[in-house]
Amino acid sequence: MNTDILALCTQAVTAARKAGADDAEAFATRRRTREVVYEKNDLNLARTDEELAIGIRVLAGKSMAFVSTNESADLAEAARQAVAIARISPPDDYNALPEGAAADPTEDDLYDPAIARLGPEDLTRLTAEVVDGIAQKDARVAIDQVRLSVEEVFEAIASSRGVSGQAGTTYLSGFVMGMVKEGEEVGSFTYDGAAGNVRAAVTEELWRGVDRFVEKAVGALRPRKGRSFQGTVLLTPDAVGEILVGPLLEALGADAVRKGRSPLAGRMGESIAAPSFTLRDPGHRMGFFGGRTFDREGMPIRAMDLIGQGTLRTFLYDSYEARVAGRTSTGHAQGGATSPPRPGSGMVEVLPGSQLASTLERDLGLALLVPRFSGRVEMATGDFSGVVKGGFLLERGERVPVAETMIAGNLYEALKHIVALSSDRLQLFGSTRFPTIAIEGVVVTAG
Repeated sequence: MNTDILALCTQAVTAARKAGADDAEAFATRRRTREVVYEKNDLNLARTDEELAIGIRVLAGKSMAFVSTNESADLAEAARQAVAIARISPPDDYNALPEGAAADPTEDDLYDPAIARLGPEDLTRLTAEVVDGIAQKDARVAIDQVRLSVEEVFEAIASSRGVSGQAGTTYLSGFVMGMVKEGEEVGSFTYDGAAGNVRAAVTEELWRGVDRFVEKAVGALRPRKGRSFQGTVLLTPDAVGEILVGPLLEALGADAVRKGRSPLAGRMGESIAAPSFTLRDPGHRMGFFGGRTFDREGMPIRAMDLIGQGTLRTFLYDSYEARVAGRTSTGHAQGGATSPPRPGSGMVEVLPGSQLASTLERDLGLALLVPRFSGRVEMATGDFSGVVKGGFLLERGERVPVAETMIAGNLYEALKHIVALSSDRLQLFGSTRFPTIAIEGVVVTAG
């Protein structure tokens, strides 16, 4: 564990109190990154970076200010600046720092020494293996980019209210992007990969991701004109995140509720989705990147259903929004050392259904499979519309690649019209895990 950054946080809090702050909090991050990128048929980037960031939040009466620095030698000056800004900032009766106790580190759960030992040479070798593996699977696949990276992230927090915690996380990610080219024919751009905290698991999933990438790229070759209809779409895990979960998390933010931007305001305890739909924050013990036992304010993180069996269970509260709403923090203060905390959730999963995604494809009848979505979802109204990339028309158990097709609907209506969820799920970008989801009532317009 990088205990020096916890000492820096304590030092920053002391400096802020000495400068006249009534209360102070410091959050620090030390990040070490190794990355290799293959593109244009060559390895063109191999870099190693290390950065330190320390954010200081202070209170002068009920006025708050935040300053960040990348230099540990500048802590005293940064603390003085924060106090000076706070003294001329408008007061807010809800401004306060949360109280807490020391948090247990999560190093045993999320820090894998096998990842930490990976250097640029190891990543270069694995990148070359991925490139060769794709060529062996299908020489028609044109690789746009292969990117492999390792991150070691050490975080710490300390405050004058007794909050103290530290955590270390390793993160290995590998992604491949490209398309199939056969003569004059060019397939749809696609991507896949894997990310997570355990080297063996990520490496295994990366090779499955390579298989999926090749299958999607080859399958999208020579698309036909699709069909226009209003009916069922089958969202892959990527599309579930883009169309459903991403905008939904924004609407669940307590700040959006307070500011009147969320249509879910006042609906706690109501049914807002099909009973088969459960959106869960799994807490930190899931192999997710950035996981820790405490949030950006040092408050404990615990597993909870945000939407349980279709019912809205909670909004996402940091300590400020909790005070405004007369509630307690749900441990959802997000952010890093370069900005103040705000409510949000970076780790979520949708619980699975009972059938494999391949079975859903076969049994749905007429439907459109949506691998990727390029469009817009309006959080305030729920209306969405956009182009399906690399889509497939599903009919009588067959997959037919179709040219770019438009879909349109409403997020909040779509949640109520979920008809099936797959039992198999995919972990995306190391921080989410979704099944494939079938939704009725979506307008499909062939190009």
